[in-house]
Amino acid sequence: AMFYNLGKLLTEYYFPDEADAIRRQLRLAPAAADARAHPDQLADRAAQLVLGLGFEGLGMGVARHWSLPDSLQRCMRRPDGPLPVQPLDGPERLRWLAVAANEVSDAIWHADEAQLPQQLELVVQRHGRPLALALPELRRAVESARATLADMAPVMGLSLPRGSRAQAVLDVPAAAGTDDTLAPHRLAATLSLHSGADDPTLPLQPAGAAEVAVPSAAIGDVLAAGIQDITDTLAGDSFRLNEVLRMVLETMYRALGFQRMVFCLRDPASGLLHGRFGLGDRAAALSPQFLVPLRWPANQAPDLFGAVCLKGSDTLIADARAPAIAQRLPGWYRQKVDAPSFLLLPMLMKQAPFALIYADQAHAGGLRVSERELALLRTLRNQAVMAFRQVAPQG
Repeated sequence: AMFYNLGKLLTEYYFPDEADAIRRQLRLAPAAADARAHPDQLADRAAQLVLGLGFEGLGMGVARHWSLPDSLQRCMRRPDGPLPVQPLDGPERLRWLAVAANEVSDAIWHADEAQLPQQLELVVQRHGRPLALALPELRRAVESARATLADMAPVMGLSLPRGSRAQAVLDVPAAAGTDDTLAPHRLAATLSLHSGADDPTLPLQPAGAAEVAVPSAAIGDVLAAGIQDITDTLAGDSFRLNEVLRMVLETMYRALGFQRMVFCLRDPASGLLHGRFGLGDRAAALSPQFLVPLRWPANQAPDLFGAVCLKGSDTLIADARAPAIAQRLPGWYRQKVDAPSFLLLPMLMKQAPFALIYADQAHAGGLRVSERELALLRTLRNQAVMAFRQVAPQG
């Protein structure tokens, strides 16, 4: 969905004067003659007049020059013809999903709070059936995205001027009478385990403030401070990989008050994710017990840990004693660890799992993670991946 706008983004960054001229052309375009045209088509026509080629042509040309994957280039090209009526799947669904996502983004940017519900309803009217998209689901996704961006902006050092459109977009209004509108989107909506037709779907539970050891704002502050410290370390002339990994785990451990944490790393000889070190209750003794296979026989489904890592799904298990969960836990976990609530944050490089961050609590339901906390945890995890990437050329 972001690369769908590559031509427009390149123009804004490298040719700001031409970008202004394109906007002027759009304002001059006769509305009646273009009533049936998609906004992307109008923008392409204006870009053609100013640049000599449309935004899509510019983006596709650069994509080919950069050797971006063919699958990505297909999604960057606007679909031909009208939107299909029947449900879509595969690459074609992805292409139309990129179109719908950009329509939602435009609606959020251009519509005020009073107009936004109507604009989102129009998106669902156009794309709901072929993309299996419902209005309540879309509204929750929009609220979730705006809340996450509002929390992440200060962490990323973005200072938005008061009264600017960007500040208005991130100024998410509180929903009256709603305890937790983001609950269905915490960590992941569901986790489907590869076990055939009877795969259990594991809903993640909403966060409850009463079970958090410290105030949520304080948790976010601790996580954000840790992210800044690790950013400074990674930006230095040199750093120790083990030092960065410990900083990541210690920040999570201190902020969320986990019972224990374990860092697992892929062993080249066995191909297993193997526990290397940890923090908290009996972590030193239990870390070596973590052995997560990443390859399974064709007729055997992965256990829960393996499935989560292979899918790259950040996953919170609120109650590991639930039958649908317990039957998928590996034997070593049930015998040696057996925590009733735990969190799994896989680490991937080139779409392949190579490490895993594990954290748990001593009682079922003890792990509660808000949307903001999840975003910060993911940032910390991604910093650990970045550290591995930076040391990769040196072995």
